[in-house]
Amino acid sequence: MNVQSKINQNRINQKSRGMKRRTAKLLDFLLILSFLLMSPVASAEVSNAQISNQEAPVANYVISPGDTLEITVWGYDELTAVAKVRPDGGISYPLIGSVAAAGLSPQRLADVISGKLSDYVRNPRTMVTVKDYHMIVVEVLGAVRQPGAYTVHYGARITEGLALAGGTTAEADSSHARFTRKTGGAAQEGQIQTLDLQKLLARGETGHDLLLAEGDRLYIPYRKMIDWGKLLTIVSVAEILRRLLTGW
Repeated sequence: MNVQSKINQNRINQKSRGMKRRTAKLLDFLLILSFLLMSPVASAEVSNAQISNQEAPVANYVISPGDTLEITVWGYDELTAVAKVRPDGGISYPLIGSVAAAGLSPQRLADVISGKLSDYVRNPRTMVTVKDYHMIVVEVLGAVRQPGAYTVHYGARITEGLALAGGTTAEADSSHARFTRKTGGAAQEGQIQTLDLQKLLARGETGHDLLLAEGDRLYIPYRKMIDWGKLLTIVSVAEILRRLLTGW
């Protein structure tokens, strides 16, 4: 073989070795990619501020049908009464009869009752407190033992909904629970948010135990399981190709 032929052969060998190295790197990349595709996708944790409109059942509370109210007038024990808000939003109260209550705050209703009582009582000072909150319906779905819709008192929290659903199953991915609020401001209605309930269930961090509202939906996803058979097939094929192309 002459000198030129040797030079050409060396060039061919160098190109072949370069191609094998690039092929090996490509196979390494495919192996890494296969592991990434088989792993659960990380998700951002929602802050409590995103669901802040339900964080205080008493502050700025609006009376609703089904609430049970306790009404007292200072100095007049005989005017103490417990009244349940009717489906039409009204309550019945001594001396003044029916009073519209739904849609008012407890303080505003107390002012209304004081105004009506002023025809019978001198300078009435009325206080209204919510003795028992109305019921709401929420859904707890996914990797729980008894998924479905549940009726709870207004003011119930996520842990109560989970308890009614029998708790999470062994396959649950509690770190990526999906929470949907169906009522509230336009910017919030129907918005799906991600909650890390593992911090609540495993570590007892109550800051993640959010208050529930009418129509809320909590979905606990199932953990993504690795298909070991498929993964081993990918690894085996890649390893065989590597050996064939790299010569080892």
